[in-house]
Amino acid sequence: MIKAVVHDITTFIRKEVSNKSEVALQIRDLLFLTSNSSLPEQELTSCWSKIGINKLLYIIPGYLQLLDKEFDFDLFLDKVIDIYMNKRNLTICSGPSLTCQDSHILSLFLDYVENVVINDQILFGTGERYINLTQTKGNKIVLPSLPKIHNKKLLVKALMHKESYRALLKPEHSLAKELTVLGFDLDHKNYNVLRYELSFLDGLGDFFLAHESSKLLYDVYGAGGIMHTHIYNLLKVILATNTLLCKLTVEYNLHRGLKDSILNETIHSEYVPNVLFGLPHPTMTENETRVYEEEFLGDYFESYVGALFLEQPAVATKFVGEIYHSVLNLITKTLPPDVSYDIWTTSIIGRSLALKKKRKMSRS
Repeated sequence: MIKAVVHDITTFIRKEVSNKSEVALQIRDLLFLTSNSSLPEQELTSCWSKIGINKLLYIIPGYLQLLDKEFDFDLFLDKVIDIYMNKRNLTICSGPSLTCQDSHILSLFLDYVENVVINDQILFGTGERYINLTQTKGNKIVLPSLPKIHNKKLLVKALMHKESYRALLKPEHSLAKELTVLGFDLDHKNYNVLRYELSFLDGLGDFFLAHESSKLLYDVYGAGGIMHTHIYNLLKVILATNTLLCKLTVEYNLHRGLKDSILNETIHSEYVPNVLFGLPHPTMTENETRVYEEEFLGDYFESYVGALFLEQPAVATKFVGEIYHSVLNLITKTLPPDVSYDIWTTSIIGRSLALKKKRKMSRS
């Protein structure tokens, strides 16, 4: 729900502004009040007419954060969300009530989390970690060591995909056997409570990675770099693509970080056999299979950094920053700047990320 709201707010504001509704006036007033002490009203009014509310809603808070370290961005964001929720007639409840069965299921799952063994050696053992990207002249991106999450409950969830619960329902799994003893069936449709339990971290990690990539690219620009809009967009896409995140997941062994043979076998054989073993999917094309499996594995990295951010924000920022710096350094080192958006992304990642956009992008 949180992720849906975050994505919906942008569309909501754009629509309300284009209709010149009451919401548009509320946002305008909020921007005027927020920036009144730092931006002259005449200058703001001029920007308003030239740029529009949509862009100013992002530009002004970002500008004020740079200008005034005491600017309360969270308070500003809360006010935007209030406007959104009031218009949508939404309320925040204390949480859904659980059925007796859901409570039993969660209790057994928490027992599993408490008892499952972490594969510390393959996750945190010493040794060089690196990945390669397509057509980068054989250069490798050396990775930092994986920071350890100390809270075991958080760590186990970070090492489980939201579809992992299906493996726990296989009749031979210990959790499934306990459910059977209680008289529960093993139909995965009746276990959404487990899927929800595992669905938060990858969304949080997704947002965190987007924030860190934007901040890093701004720092590059602020240090005197020349970065046109389409160059910024292509670099941001590369840093966020599932192709890169998938490689990071595999190198850090996040998809097999738990010592659960049934779970690991299910993930490897049923969800990502092509990426890991080169096996074809019976009903999907090669490209469809790759896109699906890379997204599946990419979720693991998002979940891990999301959990790391919750427990150790500074460590998460440093960890992701080191990876992104290495990726950008490799791009700078191996690829010339005078290539099209599509060729550049294809050369780095190995597949086109531009598609429809490439027709609209000029050459850098």
